[in-house]
Amino acid sequence: MSFKYFNISLSTCIMVAIVIISVAMHARHFNKELMGMHVWRQTQTQSTILNFYEEDMNIFNPRKNYRGNGDGIFRMEFPLMQWLVAGTYKIFGNHLIISRIWMFVIGIFSVLGMYKLLKVLFDSEVPALMGAWAFNFSPSFYYHTINPMPDNLALCLGIWGLAVFFIWRKNEKRHLLILSGFLLSLSALCKLPFILYFAVPGIYLGLIQPRASSIKPQASIAKAACFSMFMLPVLAWYALAVPEWHGNGIVQGIFQNKASTEVLMGNFFHHLFSTLPELLLNYGSLPFFLAAIYFIFKNKTYKTALFPLFASLGLFLSLYFLFELNMIGKSHDYYLFPFFPVLFILVSYGAYQLYKIKFRLAGDIVLAILLVLP
Repeated sequence: MSFKYFNISLSTCIMVAIVIISVAMHARHFNKELMGMHVWRQTQTQSTILNFYEEDMNIFNPRKNYRGNGDGIFRMEFPLMQWLVAGTYKIFGNHLIISRIWMFVIGIFSVLGMYKLLKVLFDSEVPALMGAWAFNFSPSFYYHTINPMPDNLALCLGIWGLAVFFIWRKNEKRHLLILSGFLLSLSALCKLPFILYFAVPGIYLGLIQPRASSIKPQASIAKAACFSMFMLPVLAWYALAVPEWHGNGIVQGIFQNKASTEVLMGNFFHHLFSTLPELLLNYGSLPFFLAAIYFIFKNKTYKTALFPLFASLGLFLSLYFLFELNMIGKSHDYYLFPFFPVLFILVSYGAYQLYKIKFRLAGDIVLAILLVLP
């Protein structure tokens, strides 16, 4: 679909609109100092950026400010994002706005990646544009997308890794499979929970594709084995880093829980009834999310070939959420970034199904809801 006299596609216009609206909504925040509920995490990340810039650009030696009698080297997530931003500081100097602009650009690429993922899954621009638009106006995504957080780059790389994998599924060009593995590997390096995204290609290559009559099972299993090699850098980095995480409850998760059952259940229901609809989805997207659940059963979407992939990913992400529930508490919504692709695949599906129903005003209502999301 294009505009007659300008030969500009609708998708291009909407993506440009997303950028313009996002810039306008964030404009007054770019020059602010670090602040807010998660300022401690932002400060930790920004200090790593500055220590790369001021002392040592060795990406394997991220430093914290508190050093005691040591050298301050403290390895958590692989600091690719921090290192890239520090490299820009080398060119333009120490300005916090550089970090914010980096995060914003990464966020725009995340939205573009979501559009590509949805387009290849639904084979249609309409649900892809709906889902990308809705994702951009997720309050949690909006809030964090100008804050220096490694989760931003991990999410972007993870979305693109999944998108490229499903593009490969359509044409089976080897370089796309390699690129997908590389992107998913970088995503998990930047933030370990994103290693769960490997479940999608793993299940497809190891279980679903071998059942296809036109493909030899041995060939598909061999691809799965080769693809799993991209996990090795992730495992190597965290094997080096995790022993340094003294007193960090992330590794033990719920098994080192000191909170009462009442507190844990309070956290669980807070995320279910507040974080999910209010911060992750946006209240405007909630009807689409609920509609998706209805249409999955009505249309028997659960019988489609790809449904087990995302159902499995959703299950693994839910287990991760339960494992880290005591650490997530009520405030650490950025722990839930890995849920974004699954959530907005559902939002996109629900919005599109509502848009198509045989009711005269259905399409207008869906478009009106989308327009008020910002």
